[in-house]
Amino acid sequence: MSKKDRKYVAYVVPQTHWDRAWYLSFEHFRIRLVRLTENLLKILEKNPKYRFTFDGQTVVLEDVLQVRPEFEKALTRHVKSKALSVGPWYVLPDEFLVSGEALVRNLLIGHQVAKRFGRVMKAGYIPDPFGHVSQLPQILKGFGIDSVLFMRGIGEEGDNLNTEFRWIAPDGETAVIACHLIGGYGNLHSWGRIHGVALEDERVDFDQAVEHARNAINHLIAHRPTTNVLLLNNGVDHLPAQPSVPAMIKYTNEKLDNCKLIQGDYEEYVEALKKAKPRLKPHQGELHNGRYFPLLSGVFSARMYLKQANERCLRLLEAYAEPLSAMNFVLGGQYPGGFLTYAWKETLKNHPHDDICGCSIDAVHRDMVSRFAHSRQVSEALTDQALGALTANTNTANGPKGAAVVAFNPSTWQRNEPVRIRTAVPAELIADGKATVVDGSGKTMHAKTVVHPVREQHHWRDGKLEKSLVVDVDAEFMAEALPSFGLKTFYVTAARGKDPKPSVTARKTGLENEFFRLSVNKNGTLKVEDKSTRKVYPSLHLIEDIEDVGDEYDYSPLPQEATETFLSTKCGTVSSVKVLEDLGFKATLGIEQTLRIPKEVTPKRKRSSAKVAVSVKTLVSLSAGSRRIDFTTTINNTAEDHRMRVLFPTGICSDKVYAAGKFDVLERSLNVPKGEGWCQPPVPTKHVDGFVSVNDNRFGFTVINRGLPEYEAQKGKDGVTLCQTLFRSVEWLSRGDMQTRSGHAGPGMHTPEAQCLGENTYQYAAYIHPGDWEKSKAYIEAQHFNSDVQIRGTGRHSGALARTTSFVQLTPESLVLSALKKAEEDEGIIVRFFNTGTRAVNGQVKFLWNIEKAFAVNLNEESLKRISVVKSNSVKISVPAKRIVTIKVFFKK
Repeated sequence: MSKKDRKYVAYVVPQTHWDRAWYLSFEHFRIRLVRLTENLLKILEKNPKYRFTFDGQTVVLEDVLQVRPEFEKALTRHVKSKALSVGPWYVLPDEFLVSGEALVRNLLIGHQVAKRFGRVMKAGYIPDPFGHVSQLPQILKGFGIDSVLFMRGIGEEGDNLNTEFRWIAPDGETAVIACHLIGGYGNLHSWGRIHGVALEDERVDFDQAVEHARNAINHLIAHRPTTNVLLLNNGVDHLPAQPSVPAMIKYTNEKLDNCKLIQGDYEEYVEALKKAKPRLKPHQGELHNGRYFPLLSGVFSARMYLKQANERCLRLLEAYAEPLSAMNFVLGGQYPGGFLTYAWKETLKNHPHDDICGCSIDAVHRDMVSRFAHSRQVSEALTDQALGALTANTNTANGPKGAAVVAFNPSTWQRNEPVRIRTAVPAELIADGKATVVDGSGKTMHAKTVVHPVREQHHWRDGKLEKSLVVDVDAEFMAEALPSFGLKTFYVTAARGKDPKPSVTARKTGLENEFFRLSVNKNGTLKVEDKSTRKVYPSLHLIEDIEDVGDEYDYSPLPQEATETFLSTKCGTVSSVKVLEDLGFKATLGIEQTLRIPKEVTPKRKRSSAKVAVSVKTLVSLSAGSRRIDFTTTINNTAEDHRMRVLFPTGICSDKVYAAGKFDVLERSLNVPKGEGWCQPPVPTKHVDGFVSVNDNRFGFTVINRGLPEYEAQKGKDGVTLCQTLFRSVEWLSRGDMQTRSGHAGPGMHTPEAQCLGENTYQYAAYIHPGDWEKSKAYIEAQHFNSDVQIRGTGRHSGALARTTSFVQLTPESLVLSALKKAEEDEGIIVRFFNTGTRAVNGQVKFLWNIEKAFAVNLNEESLKRISVVKSNSVKISVPAKRIVTIKVFFKK
């Protein structure tokens, strides 16, 4: 075969995979990053035809320029000339442990940063996350990216798929070309390196380079590529650019008979692949298995406090700070775009997999806590400012007598929700010391109030200091008929007439509402009777503790003969059951128990005979009109090397469960593949966003969580038990002696803070319902559990907003709001939502204000088409099942 007839073409892409922090701190790695960049710029100046890819992310540019701003001109020049590829991401994220909206913002900000330097790489390069979510094709396509290059996640489907395939999103239509990096993302790293010689040196072993390339090419060919176009990644974690790549390509091309090497980038590789017209087999669904590479799914529960902090920051941004600021902007307020971007960036910097997964050294995760705090503080301040401005713009003057308070519902579904506030009421209104709460029409709410003694209140009016007599009232009440994404005004006033009849009752060891009769068993578990079906759940909320001799990447038990499981029914002592709250519309029990569990795992690899006391305090709440039982559990963890979960035996027989994911609800089989011959066998624990649900068509049971992303569904003879992980305690970044993985997944470094000792609080709920998750609207219950109603006191004043105001209404109910924000480039308002249901719907978005014009836009906020306005303030749009939709509207002035 002559060289001109060589069968294969391989694109050699010089690159580095840059973990900002991992086994070293961010600042340690940044010093190496700056040196890498300095060396790279020298190579690009010397050889204008050299190409280099900065790992698909742009945060590295900001990291470098923060300490070497003089590099900006050179970096910009090389990005514009395509010598240096950056983006499309801001950071390379873990996809499972962040929200779907966070993935969108990651790409949006990544595009903005890359554009500032002149150009965005439009290849979906995301090589090393621990699996990939089902909606990644739709997310990438929303930014004009029609490819994804990845390494981990393939499982049984590997028997059928080639190394390139057509990956279809859950909507059944949107698809990208998926390129499986079967040789890894560094299959040509350290190319031709001479032992003892730095990679930056031009000296290389050319013959070794030829052999390395030949082996890498043969490995790719053996795994059934669809075309003659191959990819060789010249680089890996934290390695610098090699100046001799062009020379090695030239030399290797003279030696190889079946393949021609070309130095290029990922975009050129994808374009060549498409031109070769591959016959791509289809695949639909998440990629979360470990056939070829370790999947490391124990990260879902490592350092759980980070997952909880992340959920809180994202919820503040997505549900409160941004949308409230956007609504205030429409009313004439200033939009705090710079502050919001800063808060997003601080949060996103915690989303690389070695960070949010909790699999780095302790110092790295201490830095994360600080970043989360920065983001949270900004979001809380912006929320207070925007909500304060909106309440000040609400017409509270013409309502009933009393102190006005305004509640904000962040969800797009009307709801009733218990709320609590302290407000000052004119003393003359509460002359008899009794208060209540009414809505704007005068309807009395279910309320519990405490009136404090009269005091003087001072305030300025017309330049004069005035004083008045007030009483402070602590009011807890059921805020009824809160409008879709809107405000409702209530008034704390004098009590009159009879209080509404209680709909929730509490007794010493039990609670009851319209739906359930709940009692605490002597062993601390709960017996729950569904009054409508008479189905009894005899022992819910069982606490399980088992040893964990794994690491930050993976849970691992001891060998079967040494493993020990402790259940609260056996190792626990209930010391107290008290009624903590009995409001008539909500009641709460407090259960205190002490678990005696092994102190640690001994060096001899068995659980210690010495026991320690672990205190567990659980609040169990039941509200009027609700099928949801809420739990707040505080655990003072004094033990090491273990995993703790709460178990909900549902008594429901099924072969599958449904788990919320990114813009999706996934059906998952309970039959775990054997995984024979896999790099890492499958494990029964899985990821969840918000809720996991099981049903048998008649009965349904859903466990809802707040920032606790790991569950297991155990299939037994009496039905499925849903297990919610609370935390894992481990002490090593990586171990090489585990039952659930062969060998190390990272450096074997000591990480004592991963034991998660001390007190932490966990929030979750049991939603017991008829039918499946969709008919019972479990997704709405999960949203409401995780999105608290905000309430603020305000004066009596006029304003542009009515006492009850809905800013945005989404119909039908299967449409879930993801984002409401000001557009990046103009004064339009962006609304993003998705159809969580399994059927296409005709959707409608109705606004408070009249619309001037509206557009369908992609995730990058680029206009796709103009859409019609209906009845002056609404748009209608057809939404297929599982489709993500983004619109931009401009309101009339």
